Amino acid sequence: MKKMTVIQNNNTRKLWDRFWSSRKSPEDFYPGNGRLISLIMDNLPVRGKRILEVGAGTGQGSMDLAMAGARIFLLDYSEMAIDLLKQQRRENHAVCIVRGDALALPFKGGCMDIVFHQGLLEHFHEPKTVLNENNRVLNNKGWVLAEVPQKYHIYTLIKHLLMVMDAWFAGRETEFTVRRLKKTVQYTGFHIRRLYGGGMVPSFFYRALRMLLRYFHVTLPMYPKSTVIGSRVRKNIQHWFNKDSLLLNFCIQIGVMAEKADGPLK
Repeated sequence: MKKMTVIQNNNTRKLWDRFWSSRKSPEDFYPGNGRLISLIMDNLPVRGKRILEVGAGTGQGSMDLAMAGARIFLLDYSEMAIDLLKQQRRENHAVCIVRGDALALPFKGGCMDIVFHQGLLEHFHEPKTVLNENNRVLNNKGWVLAEVPQKYHIYTLIKHLLMVMDAWFAGRETEFTVRRLKKTVQYTGFHIRRLYGGGMVPSFFYRALRMLLRYFHVTLPMYPKSTVIGSRVRKNIQHWFNKDSLLLNFCIQIGVMAEKADGPLK
């Protein structure tokens, strides 16, 4: 059984190495953690804090936290992602890059103030194990922020069709309902302080069109031209998604901001 797990992990690592090596620089990838970075900056003190991003990928948004005075730790287990992270870091000595496993974080208990990740939990059979590790490395006043794909969306149908065809870039992946995300986070020893939802920027459909046209040697810009009206509409939609918990069930992505519990949850 242990041997099978090792083989599976190696295969997964090769998959992500292939993905992160598919483009030349960090700027060629869409930053996935922008919403999380904004939540941290707007709601939590960051100066002097130790903040860990798990499954950091290119780590683009985390550099803003370092500029705001945080001590940043960027963890990924893909060698190609580590190379991209080093390009991002340049000479910023407030950023520490670590190659490691989300299931066994290479940090002592209670050493972090904030742990966050986007697009991570859906790749694990037991996401609770990941969150348990988050809990272990957080101090008693620590926070975790996690963002995952929401289950009831056309994105899910398309993604699973591609997985059946063995054409999905991320291999095996699942999704979360709002209820499942809440239960998973609470079960692993956190008090939920905020739930939120949102979409992709640019939209999923624009990204899909851009990838499709690549096969015909047609290149679209990473971001479509934006208008003032379009930006205002997106902002209003985002406001209503976060105001009404029922609307979270229609978002493409949902997330949680939670505080480590002082004692066992009942």
